[in-house]
Amino acid sequence: MFSVCIHYFEEFSGSGNCFKDLVFYVECLPHQEKAEFHRRIQKFIDGQVIEETKTKVGMVKWVTRMAGCSKFNYVDIMSDPVDKMQKEKLAYFIKTSLETYSTCLELLRGSEFQPGADIGILSAMTLINLSKIQHRPDSKGGPVAGASRGDVARPAAATSSSQGEGAEANDKSTKDAILEFQAAAILEHILQSSKNNYQALLMLVRLYIRLGAISLGFQVYYRFNIKNVQNDSLAHCSFTRISTLQPFPTPRDEETFVSDDNLDPALGIIRVLKSYSKDDKFAQMNSLAMKRGSYHQTLEFLNFQSQKDTSICKFMWQIERRRMSRLRGKPSGGVQEFDRMELDPITTTQSDNRDDAIFPSFEPTKDPSFEESVRVGPKPYDRWTSGFHLSEILYSEYLHNGKLRNTGFGPGDDTSIGSSLMDVLLFASGDGMNKDFTEAEKAFLSLQCSLAKLMRFLKTEESATPPGLPDLLEQVEIHLKSEIASTKRYSHPTEMDAKLGFRFLTWKFFHKVYLGLEGLQSITYFLKWSANIKQNEDKPANTLKKDGIANVNSLVHELYQAIRAAATYHKGMLMETGVMASMVDHALGRDEAGLENLVGGVIEEVLGEAHMEIISTNVIESWKVALDGILKVEID
Repeated sequence: MFSVCIHYFEEFSGSGNCFKDLVFYVECLPHQEKAEFHRRIQKFIDGQVIEETKTKVGMVKWVTRMAGCSKFNYVDIMSDPVDKMQKEKLAYFIKTSLETYSTCLELLRGSEFQPGADIGILSAMTLINLSKIQHRPDSKGGPVAGASRGDVARPAAATSSSQGEGAEANDKSTKDAILEFQAAAILEHILQSSKNNYQALLMLVRLYIRLGAISLGFQVYYRFNIKNVQNDSLAHCSFTRISTLQPFPTPRDEETFVSDDNLDPALGIIRVLKSYSKDDKFAQMNSLAMKRGSYHQTLEFLNFQSQKDTSICKFMWQIERRRMSRLRGKPSGGVQEFDRMELDPITTTQSDNRDDAIFPSFEPTKDPSFEESVRVGPKPYDRWTSGFHLSEILYSEYLHNGKLRNTGFGPGDDTSIGSSLMDVLLFASGDGMNKDFTEAEKAFLSLQCSLAKLMRFLKTEESATPPGLPDLLEQVEIHLKSEIASTKRYSHPTEMDAKLGFRFLTWKFFHKVYLGLEGLQSITYFLKWSANIKQNEDKPANTLKKDGIANVNSLVHELYQAIRAAATYHKGMLMETGVMASMVDHALGRDEAGLENLVGGVIEEVLGEAHMEIISTNVIESWKVALDGILKVEID
C-alpha cells in the first residue's frame, strides 16, 4: 500500500482532492513507512519546483501540492502521543506553515484562486490546538504518557465552561484567547487575498465570537449571504446562545453602509425565523411533481417540510428572540401573549439539520473534529430547548398572574414546571453533563426550578411538602450569593491582567454576566407576581416571610451592582492609553521567550505589525460595544 500511496500522490497531488482521497490509507501505514512517505512526497515536491513555477498554471499546481503536503504533515503531528516535545512540534509547524503560506501567496499574488490559503488555515488551526496542550489533565501540568491529542482535548472541554472562576483560571483563559487572537489575525490576512474562502470565513466567525468580539463575528457571518435553505447548516455558527453574548445592536458607523439586519442580532433572528414560516412553495412543488409523475420527489419534499417544521434551530431561535427582547426591557419577550410555538419542543421529535461537516477539519480520523475545538459551549440539543422552553412558560405565568398551565405534556398531566426542569437538570448533571448546557446555564435553570416550586407552593391549597418555602427561598439566596462572589472576581485584576494592562474578554464573561442578569429579571418577576396574588394566609408554610423577601431583594440589588461594576471596570481598562500596543506586543510574543517568541516573530514577519494593530483596534472596539450592552440592561 505504501508504493500505491506514493504513486497516487505523485499523480494527483496537483488536485485539491488528493489529501481527502489518500489520508485514510496513509494513517494505516506502519510508523516507519509513514515517515518514509512524508520524506518522499517532500522530495518529490522539491524536485518539481523549478519546472512547475515557470508558468502560472504550473505555479497553481505546485502550490496545491504544497498545501496537500502540509495537510499530511499536520495529521502526522496531531497523531503523535502527547509528550514534552508536542508543544515544540506544534510551534515549529506554525512557523514552517506561515513561511510556506507567505511563499505561496507571493507566487500567486493577484490571483483569485489561492490554494496556499489552506496552509495558512492549518497554521491557525494549530494555534488553537496549542491551547489543548497548555491544559493538562494531570495535577502537575505535565503530559500523560501515551495519551493522544484527542485524549487531552476532552478533559479540557469538560472544564472549559467553569474557567471563569478564580484568578488562575482567568489567566489560563487569557493565554488561550491570545492564541485565538493570533489565529483570527491569520484568517483575516487570508481573506485579504482570498475574499470568499469559505473555510476561513467559518473559522473566523467562531473565533471572533469566542474572543467576545461578537459584532465582528456578525460582520463576517453576513458575508456568507445565506439562503433560506442553508439556515440550519450555517445560522447556528453565530446565533447559538447569542442572547447571552450580545443582545443589543451594534451602533451604526456613519462611514459604513450596513443594513440594520447586519447590526442588530434580534433582526437577524427574526429574518432567520421567517425562513421557517409556512408557505405555498412546497404545495406547489408537490403539485408539479405529481403532474410530471416524479412521485419520489413528492416524498422528498414532504420530508424536507417536516424537517424544517421540527428543526431544533427553529426552537432555539424562538427562545433566543424572547430572551433578547426581555434583556432589552420588554417583559413579555417581545410577544404580547405567550405563543406556545407551532409545535412543542418537549413533545416533538426535533430534527437536527445542523451540518458540522461544512467546517474545515484536517484532524486524524480517530480524533474529534476541529469544529468541537471552537464551539461556544456544548452543542445544544433537545434537552436545551426543553429546559429553556419550560423557563419561557414560567415567564408567561409571571406576566399573566395565573395558575400554572399545562406545560405541553398532554391533557390531565399534573407534572409541574419545577419537577420537569428538575428532570432536565438531573440529566444534565449525569451522563449528559456536557451534552447541552454550560455551567452558567445549569445554574440558571436550577434557579428557575426553585422559583417554579415556590410559585406552586404559594398557590396550592395543600400544605407545602419538603423542601418547603423557607428552604426554597434559601436556595435562591445561595444562588445569588454564589453569583455575587464569582462576579466580583471580574472586578479584580489578576497577574495576567496586570501584565497586559487589560483583560481578554472572552465569550464566557458575557455569557455568564447576561445569564446572571436574566436570572435577576426572573427573580424580580417572581417577587412582583407573589406580591400580586392572594397568598394562603391560613397555612403559614405556604406564605413568604417579609424578611426573606427583603433578603432576596437586597441580594438582587447587590448582584446587579456587581455586574455593572465589572462592566464599568473593564470598559475603563480598555479606555486607557497603550491597550492596543500591549495587545499587539503580546500577540507578537515580544514580551515572551522561547516558543511564544518564535511564533510571534513569524506572525509579525508574515502578517506585519500594521495588520495586527488593525485587528487589535477592531476587537477592542467590539468589546466596548458588548460592555455598553451590559450597562443598558435594567432591573426593576
